[in-house]
Amino acid sequence: MKIVRRKSDTVVLFAGEVIEIFSSHIQIENKGKFYHEENFFNLEVLDVAELPQDFVYGGFTYVNGVFTPTDIGLAYRAKVNAEKAQADLIANQKLAQEALDKSDMVAIRCMKVNAPFPAEWQAYVADLRAVIQGISNVLPTQPAYPAGT
Repeated sequence: MKIVRRKSDTVVLFAGEVIEIFSSHIQIENKGKFYHEENFFNLEVLDVAELPQDFVYGGFTYVNGVFTPTDIGLAYRAKVNAEKAQADLIANQKLAQEALDKSDMVAIRCMKVNAPFPAEWQAYVADLRAVIQGISNVLPTQPAYPAGT
């Protein structure tokens, strides 16, 4: 993998497998995109083993083999993390709703044998509702089924 780094501030502008250097510009082919830099003398092409997992153009500096996020990189990372957290919450809300629906059968089984709905099941249902409402994103562990139901 190759990167194009601006010499003046070490910001990585582009990365790609195919980078061509011409007398007046550097041309980078990366997923069909090309870049021409007017002052190509301020740019350098470097080989790197791999890019950071959350790499974004302009989002990292590269010095002595180490990628460091810039403000752009940190903002991008925060956006990606927020999107992942939202996706995780939505997935957990769905699982919590499914578990809550199943917990109704436990309540019915308790009613059929005239047994109280156990406190650990009440807490479990409350924790599931907290996930569904977005108050929590931690799925609780289902307790054992009540004895005799």
